[in-house]
Amino acid sequence: MAVSAATILAGARAKLGDTYVYGADGPSTFDCSGLTQTVYKEAGISIPRTSEEQFNAGKPIDEANAVPGSLVFFGGNGYDGTPSSPGHVGIYIGGGQMIDAPHTGAVVRIDSIAGNVGFRDYGITGAGNADVLKAGIEGGLGTATGISGTSGLFSLPGEVIGFFSDADTYAQKLYHNFQLFFQPSTWVRAGSGIFGFTFVIFGLVLLSREAKGA
Repeated sequence: MAVSAATILAGARAKLGDTYVYGADGPSTFDCSGLTQTVYKEAGISIPRTSEEQFNAGKPIDEANAVPGSLVFFGGNGYDGTPSSPGHVGIYIGGGQMIDAPHTGAVVRIDSIAGNVGFRDYGITGAGNADVLKAGIEGGLGTATGISGTSGLFSLPGEVIGFFSDADTYAQKLYHNFQLFFQPSTWVRAGSGIFGFTFVIFGLVLLSREAKGA
């Protein structure tokens, strides 16, 4: 049974604002591939669980042939995974944008597809423009942050969305490094290194004194 783009968009739209949790696949928390699998399952399409498996299971298509509802993948270049084994996936909504569950500390939202490594089709039918626009307008598709109530006809330019997407990736890395800095294990490793270095220097000094005394 064919599934329309409007059905996929409606399912994805309903998840906007839900919390990202690594390894989660619903009902109100998701990681990236958990979100895509759940939305597809609710629409009657069975796809694998991980982004890598979803990438390999779908039919490769280019952006020109992608319809809203197709999956768009990311790997390397600031994302987990590689171009051939991508670590991130989102649901394409058209206009250079997608709905995705991006990372810890974020919610399901609308992001740019800049930097993608490919699209995959799973039998989604291209809904008529009226259906797609209706789904977009009712669900607030068309913003980079997933704020509802904004018409899909007034989406931000791709360059602006890309800028904020890059800034978000940079902020995510800073946040991750900040967390690592304050983890106890980080300080244990640092203390062990300093102690070891001090012990070696102290040993060399003692050996030097013994040599001079001889």
